[in-house]
Amino acid sequence: MEKFSELIKIRRSMRKFLPVPLKEDELRTILRAALMAPSSKGSHCWQFVVVKDSDTLQRLSRCKQMGAEFLAAAPCAVVVLADPSVSDVWIEDASVASTMMLLQAEDLGIGSCWIQVRDRQRADGTPAEDVVRDILQLPAHLRVLSIVALGQKGMERKPFNEDRLLWDKVTEWKESASGPAIWPPGCVWPFSSVAIGWCRSSAVPKSVQPPWPLSWAASLYAVWRMSLRRPRSTS
Repeated sequence: MEKFSELIKIRRSMRKFLPVPLKEDELRTILRAALMAPSSKGSHCWQFVVVKDSDTLQRLSRCKQMGAEFLAAAPCAVVVLADPSVSDVWIEDASVASTMMLLQAEDLGIGSCWIQVRDRQRADGTPAEDVVRDILQLPAHLRVLSIVALGQKGMERKPFNEDRLLWDKVTEWKESASGPAIWPPGCVWPFSSVAIGWCRSSAVPKSVQPPWPLSWAASLYAVWRMSLRRPRSTS
């Protein structure tokens, strides 16, 4: 097993697979990780459907307008379901379980990729959930969160580039003896002109309002940083 700090660095979404079936013990290990995922109040509201049939994988690959095509060439997939009547945070619980499978797969050297289903549609507007539910003949009370594609890696991907880590997204809240609180040095206080107007309004105590020059400088800095980011594809 890799150190966790290295595991999360080398785990990358894999959308190209070799035509090699997963071993049963590998698949079981991945599903074991999902079943060990923490859930709110121990509700275990999730359920998992393993799909290996190539024709069914082909049909599932067309469940939404884009972002699932590669599923047609995957040797295996796990459809992640949840029961909202069991837990009101079924989305969070099913997301944790999906992530556990991604990490366990990488630990085994197996490629994986999350395919979002909830709140996605086909080109004609048909919800992807309805398409998946119809293909797998799922009960109406179960929601479909995602599909996790699994298989032997068909390409190499470089580890995550830590230079791209957005540390400016992290701040630390500190108590102040002279007031209710202070914003730490380096924190980008406002992120838009709307935020500036709000933070200098009567809704925010004057003791924590940033001065106008700092507000505008921080806002311009935030806009500049956002302009440098590369657009990312969504699954």
